[in-house]
Amino acid sequence: MATAQLNRARTVKKLEKPRPLKLNQRNSTVDGRITTVEDIVSLIDNVAMQLTNGFHDRTLQMNVISMCSHLKLYANQLEAIYKDQLDRAFVAIRNGSQDDRLDLTTRVHLLELIELRAKQWRHTDSMDVYYMQKLSHLDNVANRGSPRYTYQLSIVPFIGDDFTDFGADFGTW
Repeated sequence: MATAQLNRARTVKKLEKPRPLKLNQRNSTVDGRITTVEDIVSLIDNVAMQLTNGFHDRTLQMNVISMCSHLKLYANQLEAIYKDQLDRAFVAIRNGSQDDRLDLTTRVHLLELIELRAKQWRHTDSMDVYYMQKLSHLDNVANRGSPRYTYQLSIVPFIGDDFTDFGADFGTW
């Protein structure tokens, strides 16, 4: 009787793809459209494709801003799971940050992402203040519309910046 039980084939369950992970929304300001890690990865891939193909429109700027805010919150989890995809996307992000055809606000957000990833996604208050000041300065200049200021903003770092508060990391710019 024991041999009859051993000869019986075991049934194997079909493995299914796991459901997407839900983002923890208690402490975040995630909009209704991006609710999973896969949504963020899809956004990153979309931005990389737009940068690579030269689609520099208002949609790209909104996507970059959204990507930047989501990566600030969830980059550590994404880095662990999707490192290869992030590596490929950051090639396009680095190239895009140097593209003169891209608007300055988008370029500043891309530079912030490059710096954050270089620092293993650890940001400091001084970094946050620095980039908020740059974006605020860009908004003020855009409202003035002066070509002289626009030319100055195309130089990174911006003319007249004092890097003494930021340490040696900014000394090589």
